[in-house]
Amino acid sequence: MAAISLGGSYGVWFLGAFLINALRIPWLLDAESTDLINAQETRAQVAEKNLADIHAARQQHDLFASLMQQGIDFSCEIAGCQTDAHFVSWDRHSNEWIKSVQQAMRDMGFPTDAVEFARAAEYAAPVMGVVNVGSKQEERARVLAKHQEYLADFVRRRLS
Repeated sequence: MAAISLGGSYGVWFLGAFLINALRIPWLLDAESTDLINAQETRAQVAEKNLADIHAARQQHDLFASLMQQGIDFSCEIAGCQTDAHFVSWDRHSNEWIKSVQQAMRDMGFPTDAVEFARAAEYAAPVMGVVNVGSKQEERARVLAKHQEYLADFVRRRLS
């Protein structure tokens, strides 16, 4: 009888310990798993944000590289201007380029730089002497050079 009682008590103890651990351990594992999953989700979100920031920065670099190249192309085209019609066409393209650069600066959140970019032309040295094709070309080249200098400075300050 003592053996049955002892065996029964060990059986009840074993069954009780088994049930407690069977119910408690999955909850602990679920809590640990939840913590690990949350940590991994946080790391994934941070990595996605960093990747999005890198992609946006690359797009901005590409945009301003394209705008800078357009400015260089304009400086090459100025030598081909010989008539008033050529100068009017060049001026129209130049104004469109200036507006697109200003809009890109505003889109990045730098409206003051956009205004200063437009004002950069005011710092170009005036061309003295007789007004002819050469002086018109030189005047536009100086103005464009000031715009290009400001754009290069902007890229150096804001995109580096």
